[in-house]
Amino acid sequence: MAINAVVHGGNESQWGILGTPTQIGQAAWGTPTADTVACEMFESKIPSVDPGVFRDNTVKLGDGRFRAVANDYASAAGGTRVISFSDMVVRGKDLGVLLYAVCQNMSEAVGTPFEKTLTIANATTQPNFSAGAGFFATIGIEDTIASFHRKYEGCILRTLTLSADLAGDGLLRASGEWISGFPEVTTANFITGVWAYNTQTHYNFHVTPTKKILGNDIVLYGFDITINNNAVRVGSSGATGECETYAIGTGDTGYEISGNIKAKFDANTQGIIAADRAGTTAAIQLACGSDGVLGNFDFTAASCLLQNVADDYDNSMGRALDIPFIANTSAVFTVSDALDRNW
Repeated sequence: MAINAVVHGGNESQWGILGTPTQIGQAAWGTPTADTVACEMFESKIPSVDPGVFRDNTVKLGDGRFRAVANDYASAAGGTRVISFSDMVVRGKDLGVLLYAVCQNMSEAVGTPFEKTLTIANATTQPNFSAGAGFFATIGIEDTIASFHRKYEGCILRTLTLSADLAGDGLLRASGEWISGFPEVTTANFITGVWAYNTQTHYNFHVTPTKKILGNDIVLYGFDITINNNAVRVGSSGATGECETYAIGTGDTGYEISGNIKAKFDANTQGIIAADRAGTTAAIQLACGSDGVLGNFDFTAASCLLQNVADDYDNSMGRALDIPFIANTSAVFTVSDALDRNW
């Protein structure tokens, strides 16, 4: 029996956002970025993809006791593609893109380091995606056979989790879900564009970290912060059922910003348990790098609801606290990446 004996290695594939550093994201709603342009690659494993296909292969009346292929149904029209990634090492110029894609508001300062500020608050609204506002992008997955690459247009982030482990390298990592309400393309061809990672600068929480809860400096062991805008596709148009826009933050929970901080138990943190039990809100700030300098990332929430603070007596670095929280009223993210995105 004849076979194809070519073996494809998993790390021969790559993925990222199609575009150049000054023009990343789609130029217009409903117009995917061309296969031939450059790509800003992401440093993580290839994401898993839920193709969003509606399927019905149940046994129908008249089929007897087994499925009948003639009565099966499958259609991607009106579906949502979900592109899930994890354990991404966030490079310096990646973070502004990720935060914009999930927060959907951006203020970029003029001049180096082009500090980017993203604020989520009670008054936050959403952009008119179909008019070209906000951030949406074309995601590409380049595999090892030309003209069988995958492409997803009109992508935004529905969830983004940022984390760092100071028992390890302290580098900021990301995971999350890109969504697309447009048809999946499985026959793209990315072989002519230049695909490359951003330069290898990082957000390192071992370097000049700021870490405060209730105004007190803490010894930080690690953290995770999740931003969930609860995005859903809205409407269907055309022969393939592409979405007409997205709704974000419109459900019962709105925007959700939550997380967990693991910190050393000491005189500066001992009052956090009592504050939690009393329902006292807490200000939280986590930052790395120096303010206004390349490599600075800052998360500041003036009011957070604590959620069942718990002891960790078995930590190898000594007794610790797990401090779950939900940001309340407002949260502000700032990033200094020394890149003029023209946002």
